[in-house]
Amino acid sequence: MERSFSVRFSRKRGFTLIELLVVIAIIAILIGLLLPAVQKVREAAARTQSQNNLKQITLALHGLHDVYGKLPGAISSFPMDQNHLWVNGAWQPAQRGTIQYFLLPYIEQQAYYNSVNDWSWTTGSTPIKTFIAPGDGSVPGTNLTWSSRPATSYAANAYVFGIDGNVNGNCQDCDGQVPQNGIAGGYARIPATIPDGLSQTVGFTERYCTGGWGGGNTNNGHIWSECGQPESTWGPFIDQATLPLFNTVYPQNFSATRPTSLGGPVMMASLMDGSVRAINASISATTWYNAIRPADGNVLGSDW
Repeated sequence: MERSFSVRFSRKRGFTLIELLVVIAIIAILIGLLLPAVQKVREAAARTQSQNNLKQITLALHGLHDVYGKLPGAISSFPMDQNHLWVNGAWQPAQRGTIQYFLLPYIEQQAYYNSVNDWSWTTGSTPIKTFIAPGDGSVPGTNLTWSSRPATSYAANAYVFGIDGNVNGNCQDCDGQVPQNGIAGGYARIPATIPDGLSQTVGFTERYCTGGWGGGNTNNGHIWSECGQPESTWGPFIDQATLPLFNTVYPQNFSATRPTSLGGPVMMASLMDGSVRAINASISATTWYNAIRPADGNVLGSDW
């Protein structure tokens, strides 16, 4: 007797086109919701790192002041003392340069500082991480600017530090603090030249990459900057009392001597006491003006 068997085959049912499109749409929505959150986390991390950089820079100022009893200018001859030797027709270490250069020994870069002769713009092509803000999209991938000079995302307040040299810009006399011919060896003293208070006075601010903290040309030692674009500027410092530029995209509206947020509504700035503050786009022109002037005697507004 033959027994018949019926074998049943079951086939798994696949996605229909409509179902597949629905899944893809859901994934796209989730990604769309996730990306802004990831971007915010990145921006917060970048601000935190920039805050740490500014704090290190300003604390380095105090370390330098402890040694010399004075601070270099934004661009200056400094410190003009017996510890700098005249070797083979050049000062060693350099006696003229940017404030960023003179801060090198106080951010654990003593060897680099010692290797530079005469002027700081003869420096090598080694970028310093502390001088670069991670949120500064204008910095080249190499962290170097024109002629391989190291980049910086931070500008010194010329109203505090002064400018030693031929000053023809908006900060020609910095409220009478710096004569036009400059003061060799540094002008600013803590706290003598900052009577408004260290916690009430801006030291450094963010600014789109300023083309080389050690770079310069032969035009009175002033810096050619703007991150590799050969336009004559006043170097890595600010000397405009007008409001910072917020929500800018480099190089649109870029100003060589004006502080700039790195693309958003907040700009990080260090104060002369070593603290770091987030400056919002809502700050008034009057409050900002008073914050960068170290000896105007004015009280900062409620929007500070």
